[in-house]
Amino acid sequence: MQISDWDVRIPYPLAVDDEYITHNGTFSQPEGKTSLLAGFHYVSRMFNLLGVVLNAVSYRNPSPRGLPVLAPRLPPSSAMFRHALEGILHRLPDPIQISQVSTEPTDEAFAICRVNLLMTQAHTQLAIQRFAVAIGDEQDPSYQASTRRRIVDMLESMSSESLAANGDALVS
Repeated sequence: MQISDWDVRIPYPLAVDDEYITHNGTFSQPEGKTSLLAGFHYVSRMFNLLGVVLNAVSYRNPSPRGLPVLAPRLPPSSAMFRHALEGILHRLPDPIQISQVSTEPTDEAFAICRVNLLMTQAHTQLAIQRFAVAIGDEQDPSYQASTRRRIVDMLESMSSESLAANGDALVS
């Protein structure tokens, strides 16, 4: 049995630090203070999109084991997936913007989040490209090359500590 992302409906984790979660309830993160959980919050959204894209790829190229895969309600397009990914990236708070490099004391935790987000973004973009090939979308070779170059450039700008914390993701 294969379970798809739309078979399970749970809310995304709250981007709220522990000190705002009490026995009286969860309080909002103060305005202007980015939660240390923000990276996990947004990477969860990215992984959800990755799951939808991979499911769409497997629907176009059924599993060799013959497992049934349900089709999404609307026929997806690679442009729709790219737009969804861009929307997630656009909503990232400043401290975890992938293009940000900072030297603030709390930045090491955010730097690890940025590498994690960058690697998840790369996996998602690769899946979107695989989907585009599966449905016969014309791929702009310069888009693919610029995406790869941008990811490599960003990885080179990250600290070795934040890269080491994401070692397994970098290897795969």
